[in-house]
Parts: sequence; C-alpha cells; structure tokens
Amino acid sequence: MSFLAPMFLIGSLAVLGPIVFHMIRRQAKGEQVFSSLMFLEPSPPTMMRRSRIDQWLLLLLRSLAVLLLVAAFARPFLPSFTFVETAQSNVRKAILLDISASMNRESLWPAAIERTQSIINEAKPEHILSLYTFDNHVHSLVSESEAQSHSDIERKTLLLSAIEGVQPSHLASNLGKALTTIADRLTKLEGNRDDLKQVSSEIILVSDFQAGSSLDRLENFQWPTNCHVTIERIRAKGGMPTDSSNVAANVLETKSSDSIPIRLVHRNGEQSKSIELEWLDENGKRIETEPNDSAALEKPSKPRSNPLKIDLPSESSLVVEMPKLVAPNRILELRGDSATFDNRRWFAKPPVRELQIVCIDDSNRPTPESLGYFLKQLPLDNDVRQVTFAWRAPRSLDPWPDLQRVPLMVASHLLTVEDAKQSRLRIENGGHFLWSLDAPVSDSSPRESVISAWKALTNGEQVEIKEAVSKKECIWEKIDFTHPLFQTLADSRFNDFTKTRFWQHRKIELSPSSAWKTIASFDDGAPALACCSMGAGKLWLMAAGWQPAESQFALSSKFVPIMAGIFEDSLPSERGLSRLETGDQIAIEAGEVWEGPSHEMLQPVEMADGVRGVEFTTPGFYRVSINNIAQTVAVNLPASESDTRTMELEKLERLGVTTKAKPNEERLAAKEEQRKSVELEKDQRLWRWFMIGMLGVIVIETLWCSRA
Repeated sequence: MSFLAPMFLIGSLAVLGPIVFHMIRRQAKGEQVFSSLMFLEPSPPTMMRRSRIDQWLLLLLRSLAVLLLVAAFARPFLPSFTFVETAQSNVRKAILLDISASMNRESLWPAAIERTQSIINEAKPEHILSLYTFDNHVHSLVSESEAQSHSDIERKTLLLSAIEGVQPSHLASNLGKALTTIADRLTKLEGNRDDLKQVSSEIILVSDFQAGSSLDRLENFQWPTNCHVTIERIRAKGGMPTDSSNVAANVLETKSSDSIPIRLVHRNGEQSKSIELEWLDENGKRIETEPNDSAALEKPSKPRSNPLKIDLPSESSLVVEMPKLVAPNRILELRGDSATFDNRRWFAKPPVRELQIVCIDDSNRPTPESLGYFLKQLPLDNDVRQVTFAWRAPRSLDPWPDLQRVPLMVASHLLTVEDAKQSRLRIENGGHFLWSLDAPVSDSSPRESVISAWKALTNGEQVEIKEAVSKKECIWEKIDFTHPLFQTLADSRFNDFTKTRFWQHRKIELSPSSAWKTIASFDDGAPALACCSMGAGKLWLMAAGWQPAESQFALSSKFVPIMAGIFEDSLPSERGLSRLETGDQIAIEAGEVWEGPSHEMLQPVEMADGVRGVEFTTPGFYRVSINNIAQTVAVNLPASESDTRTMELEKLERLGVTTKAKPNEERLAAKEEQRKSVELEKDQRLWRWFMIGMLGVIVIETLWCSRA
C-alpha cells in the first residue's frame, strides 16, 4: 500500500495519547471508607506499586481509531499496473517546427532539423508524436492518427523520414495561428478519448521566436487548461543567438518620380555597419550601362553608377534616397549584412493605363460656358495612368466607348432621352456618370427636356426640378465630410466652403424613399451634390454648373480634389499588384495566365472564399498575361520577417498560453508518476473505508465503556 500524502503519517504519533492516559492512575484501585476520617481533608493516596495498564482492549480500540484516522488523511492507494497500462499509456505530443523566412538565417535551419530529430529519437514508447510545420499556414507532416497506426520503431522511422527534405519557406511567420490550430486539434482528440481520465497534451515548439511573428489569433482564443507549450528556442551553431545583427531595407511611399525612399533599420547590432545599396538588373546581375531615356535608346548610355555606401549605427534607422532607373524592372541589393535572406527588394514598374473622360455636350459652346473646358485642365495623370479628354455630341451615332477605357462620363443639361437610356445601361454594367444641370430651367421647354432625360436615366423615377429663386448667391453647407469624396477636405484647414459661391442653381426635390444620398446641400436646403448606386455603377448629380456664369466652383481650390475624387471613385478597384508580398493571394480573372520567377506556370489554388486564385510563395518577378498583354509584378518578403529580435516569451503567457522551458527526464518521470498516483487514489478512494473503520471502532469502544 502507498500513500499520496505520507506526511500525514506523522500524526500516528498521536497514538501515544491513549497509552499515556491508560498508564496514569489518579486513585487507588480499592477504597475503604472509615467514619473517623470523614472530617479530614482528602489527599491523593501514595502509589506503592508502579502504574500499569489494566484495560488492554480499550487501549487497543482507541489507538486503532487514531491510526485509522491518520491513514485516511494520508490518502492510501494500492498500485495497479493494469490501470497504468490501459488508462495512461499514451501521451500526446505535437512537434511544431517553424519554417518561416527568418529560419533561412545563418545556420539556424540545420540546428532546427538536428533538434527536431533529437526530440523524435528521445521519445518514449508511450509518447504518440505528431509532426507539423508552420509559416503563414500550418502543414501536417505526420498526424496523430498516422502515428498511432505504427509501432514505436516504425513511428520514429516515419517521423524521421517526414522531416527529410523539409526546407524553410519565404513566407511570414504566424505563430498565433499555428498554436491555436494545433491546440484545437489536440483538444478535439482529447474529447474523442473517453478511456482517459485526464490527458495532458504538449506542443513542442521549435522556432527562432523572431519578434515579427504574428500573434493576433491568440488574442480571442481560450487556451486549453491541460495543454502546455514546451519552448525549444533555436540558436545557430557555434552559440550565435538568433537575434544576431540584421539590417532591413523597407520601401516608403513616395510621390516623386526621381527617387525612391528606402528606410534602413539596424537591429540587435552592437557595432555600426558599413553597407552598400546597388541596383541590379532583372536577372540579378550588376548593371554596366544604363540608357538615359527609355524613349530614345539611340542616345548615348551613361555608365553604371557606383553603389551607395552608408555607415549605419547600431540600433538606428535611416532614410536614404535611391535614384529611379529607366528600366521598368530592377532589383535593389543590400550588401554588408550577415543575415542575407532579406537583402534584396524587387521593383516592377506597372504599365501606364490610357484612360479617358468623355463629356456629352455641344463642343461648339463658347469656352467659358463649356463644362469640358475645365475638365480638360484636371491634373489626373500619374505614374500608372494617362488621362485624356474627348467630346461626344448629343444624339451622336458613334459607338459608345469601352467601360475599361472610359470609366467616367460627364453630361451637361443637353443630355437627350436616347443618350440617357444608353447611359443607364452603361451605369448598370459598372460605369460612372456625372450629370451637371448647368443651365437655368425657368422656361417650361428646358425643364420638360431635363425631366424626360431624368426619367430615362433613372428608369422612371419621379422628380420635381425647378429653378431656385434667390436674391443673393448661395454656398454649400451640410457637407458630409465622412463621405470618401470629402474626407480629404475634412481638415479644418480645407473645409471652408464659404468662398465658393454659386450665382444660380436648380432646386431638385428628391423622393425620400429613393436611393439618392445627398452629400452636400445649398444653404437654402436644396441638394447640391448627390449620388445613387445603380446596378454595378454609380450616378452623380450636380444641381449647378461649374462655369463662371454659374458659380466660382471651377476657379476654387475645391474643384480639383472633388472632381479627382469622383474620377478615382469611377476607376475599377485596384488588385493590389504593386505591393505584393510572399503569402498573398490574388483572384484569377478570366483569361489570365501567371508565370513564376523561374517562368513556371502557376497552378490555381482555392482561396478562403472559394474563388480560384494564385498564391505567391517565393520573392521575385512574376508575369501575368491577359489577352496577349503581359505585365511584370514584383513580389517581396514581408517586412515583418526582417524583425529578427527575440520575442518576449512573457507575451505568450499574457495571451493565455501555458509555456515552460524543457524539463529534464527525471522531473518528467517524477511528475508522470505523481499524476498516475493521483489518478489511482481518486479511482480507488480507500480513505472512505478507513473512515468507516474508524467510526466502527469508536462505536465498539463506546459500547464497551458503557458496559463496564
């Protein structure tokens, strides 16, 4: 018999109490009363014989009661080898190996493989090991069901063969996603194991624990109480820590066409570093000559510029300007950094899109009275697009322009019913349309013409339009600065519209039940600027013109940002091809073909929403072609992987993860034995029989005393 709390056995010394009490005799055994002594003070008799025990049975009963009580508190149990073998023979352990991009540093990966192999070889027969790897996703190499179907020797062979050939990827590290995924799997497996009274799961995390790893998934995750994480932090061979010096180069946003700002960050370095930045061609080779002008290659070429040399102090950040080169595809290389896995950045210049704004108006109108005159002055060109302007006469029989080339059309009050019907079809298919009522509608003829065009454009919606009567000019008020069109003007420095005056405008009474949203109103309460979604497109309405005869709008500082905002809103949503990182996914459009950095064809993958797309797994230049039009796309490593500082393990504990360092085998064995003893004692509950026995002994002792 064993005891779970043997310290309580010290209480067995209390059995000395009944023995002492039985040996103490406070009066003589026989007593004879003499009448002559009745008036004297009583005194205890002098014992002539040594104290001895007379009631041996009572002494044994009382001593037995004390011993049974002490034994009950010591929680006795009988060792049962059958229970140990059947109920607690299997211990679940999941090895979670980090294969993110930061594991490419120095000799980290060989050290990680060596440590993983040691964990597999040191596993005991009762350990059921499963093997997983993680970067931005979790990959199962050997699941628990596969491990259980093999014997101990076969299991180790299976795990060792699965780890062979595994290499670190170029994806970001999502440690939070990996831990929650494996913890959920172990918890689910525990729920399916009804034969286990209590199971403790262990995740052996083999990683460099770089600070850039994402932990977002742990914030709202309830960590299982019976699952703990054993930390296996990998260091490079030779004792080099994983947080050794690293210089990262990150590209900043710029509007300049002459240079690219690069932020250099030196982390964990004890000394300053001398580094170099240099442009390479798209094949990664040094550039010997560079054309002066891509449009005139016959001009003399200029020699390759020397590398930019920089002294970067330790624990510092510095922004440098790198000149843009003429060629569209270039690689920026950083030299002088020992961690070379993130020392290249790929740049691809997107093709320039040729777009157009078409104005439906009479091109013969005098210049000051024409809407198109001011539209042509809008500065809408940038590095990725070139915007031109074109006229379209009312009732023109020319084909309507393509939606991809002309995302926005503008019409004056001369919009006809036929043009309005075609414009409505265009809007429903995804186009944007701006209708400016830029002429008075005091007379019945122009008012009826405008209302007819309105009904054709809005598919029969009723409206009341009339000329506003005011003795003074109007201004805009009640502007919705939360709307994307006015968010750039919401600052107190730009939100003053009192100087933008309108001499005349139309008063439009929109139906309250309609889908129109008024973005700005005149100070008389009439809508000034409104929009309405129709199908896949949008219809904009302006109740006044921007010509000088109508208002000061075209000559104000608000005209360019508002009109540019309407144009930007009309553009199809960007696919984000200019800022791609490894691990990103892009939906495939009809007819698209993607090639990888080695000119291999990319196979479509199913994305989270069920859409087919492509995933970028390695940095470099990718090529996409659609309708025989090719475009080069640059994919870079995530900036978070360059943060190679060591993560604070306390951060995991604050998020609820039960972590601990690797315990030695003796401590593991002792803790396992203690756990088995607790399970045996809880299952047998012998202490209850000891308590019943103690109560029985007390009853017998009481009955014996009363009889005596």
